[in-house]
Amino acid sequence: MSNPTEMNAGAGSMSDEPADDAADNGPADDDPKPVDNDVEHQEPVRISPAFDSPTPPSKFDDPTDGSPARAPTAVLFCCTMNSIRSPMAESMLKFLHGDRIYVDSVGVHSTEIDGYAITVMDEIGIDLARHNAKTFDDMEDDYFDLVISLSPEAQHKAVEMTRWMSCEVEFWNTFDPSIIESEKRETKLDAFRQVRDQLMERLKERFPRRTSQDT
Repeated sequence: MSNPTEMNAGAGSMSDEPADDAADNGPADDDPKPVDNDVEHQEPVRISPAFDSPTPPSKFDDPTDGSPARAPTAVLFCCTMNSIRSPMAESMLKFLHGDRIYVDSVGVHSTEIDGYAITVMDEIGIDLARHNAKTFDDMEDDYFDLVISLSPEAQHKAVEMTRWMSCEVEFWNTFDPSIIESEKRETKLDAFRQVRDQLMERLKERFPRRTSQDT
């Protein structure tokens, strides 16, 4: 889990006289503004927020008739390599809800879990060192009622799943912190921490903890 914009041009009568292009388009800009190539004055790359797509309404949202909302029972997170974003999301949802929700994660491709991801998750008490990356083809379970994709490539695969699985798909387009190019370890760790914290915030919002009074 694109909304193309249609542009409708109204048809009008055509004059026998040719249009004056110079009058219609105005004077040409013969002296464009110079581009500032001074790197020292350019703004640094910002990686926040991690998400650039809102969560769309789904069948799990709170209904308007006052009845309790139906929480998803099985959630699949997917990203490109199953080495950073989707393992983070999987482990944090398990941390928040335990076994009340079945959670798994996959990637379009797979590679070893990222060491920076292990470090920043360990900072909040979650162990990712034992995570075994896998692809969509490696999935042992074939039923999920909610699939959350964290990268455009994974979104395409998630949409394909809806052809044979009855599931909701949500697209949380999440920044990939591994693309940060820096020789400073702390700079890279900060990028991973931002993704971790923003994923946690969105998970808490999307999957609120229920109390005994809510049931």
